[in-house]
Amino acid sequence: MDDRFTQASGTHVYTGCELLIKGALESGVSLLTGYPGSPLAEVFDVIQRNAELLKSNGIVAQIANNEALSIARLNGSQMAEVRAIAFMKSVGLHVASDALAISNLAGTTGGAVVVVGDDTWSHSTQVPADSRFLARHVYIPLIEPTTFQELKDWVNYAFQISAAADLYVCYLTTENQASGGGNVELQPNIYPDITGLKQIELNTERIDADKRVVLPPHTAQIETETLRERLPTALETAKDLGLNQIQFTAESSRKKRYPIGFVSAGLAHNCLLHALGELNLYGDIPVLKLGMTHPIDADIVREFAEQVDEIYVVEEKRPLLENEVKALLTRMYQDSSIKRYINVWGKQFPDGLAGIPAASGLDASILIQKLIPLFKHRLGTADTTRSSAETEMLVDLSHLEREETFQKEIAEQQIDIPQRTPTFCPGCPHRDSSSVLLEITRQFMDADYMKKHHDSGPVDLVFHGDIGCYSMLKYEPFPRLMHNLSAMALGGGSGAGIDPFIENKQIVFMGDSTFFHGGMAAISDSIKNN
Repeated sequence: MDDRFTQASGTHVYTGCELLIKGALESGVSLLTGYPGSPLAEVFDVIQRNAELLKSNGIVAQIANNEALSIARLNGSQMAEVRAIAFMKSVGLHVASDALAISNLAGTTGGAVVVVGDDTWSHSTQVPADSRFLARHVYIPLIEPTTFQELKDWVNYAFQISAAADLYVCYLTTENQASGGGNVELQPNIYPDITGLKQIELNTERIDADKRVVLPPHTAQIETETLRERLPTALETAKDLGLNQIQFTAESSRKKRYPIGFVSAGLAHNCLLHALGELNLYGDIPVLKLGMTHPIDADIVREFAEQVDEIYVVEEKRPLLENEVKALLTRMYQDSSIKRYINVWGKQFPDGLAGIPAASGLDASILIQKLIPLFKHRLGTADTTRSSAETEMLVDLSHLEREETFQKEIAEQQIDIPQRTPTFCPGCPHRDSSSVLLEITRQFMDADYMKKHHDSGPVDLVFHGDIGCYSMLKYEPFPRLMHNLSAMALGGGSGAGIDPFIENKQIVFMGDSTFFHGGMAAISDSIKNN
């Protein structure tokens, strides 16, 4: 057992994945579940290392066979006053979405939190997923912690919001946060009243089947209630907890307007503050930091908009927050809630300047390179039409020039690092099986061998695979062994999809190491279709 996970005060260093577990322990969690996948795979290593701590306090920890089944565990837990949390990667949320849509509408009792790890740079994920869109699709409130302190502490906030709003809460982190780490202030663990050691008897007469069994005609009623009552309750709870904040505007200056202001959330907010610090502008430009990004707090957006001339949204991936802020302010302007139209920029900056990239992730250097031209263009010269109080925020052009030169020098550096393609870990059994399959392929392509042993001509083998390390068979030394990649144990399905139309023989790789994740369904489908 790791003493850091029982430490009740002071500070200590943790990785992001460790903070998620420590945060759950400080929140009174009863059930830890999910399915391992980068960047949250380490969560389950942390659970294993602290197995004795969990067992001695009756906290149940179970790895489900897939992400959908982990959501089913959360669903069942909410028949009692149990706090339950599930961990999964971004594409795992896709797998879980069907179960999550139903379970979320059925609601919560103790509280249910779904922690999702997005891989914005696609370092270890085949799909450039953005879980923010999926959370909105299934009506789930979304929280995006920024600092490592928040990453731990807000787990408890997520449970509070979940219980108050009668909804699951999506808790979004990213690869940089999960794999990074830092010092945090600690609180005592809270051990739950309902555990595997302190069981209860479930009174079936008190179960509201109309709520827990989501079926028509109640579905439409539940949807209406979710939009009108449950999501607004989630937002009000987030307000009470202070998840959304306007930063760097003094009360004495609230009546003046700043030339520009930023809106950001999650890791992008860290990158923004870092970039502003490097440009000597930290604290000089107002920033709206959104801790809950769905639903968005219209009141604080309005308050922020009244303090700035223009808004710039800094977010990773596609312009989701940008579009929502635009829509909010447009509606406010149309119904006269605000008296002037506010330009909102993000993926595109004004006057043809390049904005925040819509693909991959962000870091401080990327932002600096985008912000320097903007600041020079927007803030580099005094605007004589503005009052002296409103032109205080002028940039140091000489510093921007030096930083711009520095960025170019770094970008032009050539680092001679030997390149290699991804390959299997030493000792991986895929190495041996792939070598055998490569030899089989050579035999099938050898006309003399096939004539002698099978009385036929050469056969061109087609290889299909699903999610798994053997997708790397597209690279040397086995480039002949992967032609098509499906997902989530669907390699057999892709093989069946082309089989009726070709004469080639096919070989299919299935399963992402568990087989039960989805492989059985694919195999049975292939057998059924011969």
